[in-house]
Amino acid sequence: MSAEEVMLCEALLKVLQEREDHELYYFDESGFSQSSSVPYAWSAIGKLKQVQAGA
Repeated sequence: MSAEEVMLCEALLKVLQEREDHELYYFDESGFSQSSSVPYAWSAIGKLKQVQAGA
């Protein structure tokens, strides 16, 4: 997406947000969560990383 397209989209969203006949909700798809589902960690070379499993 070009910078011009981004600016046009932002302008459109601003107009829609100001209209009273629309409800505009923002969300992202980054996947933030309070509980991690990433099954890896880092550790120093030669050192084993152990993580306690729990609920």
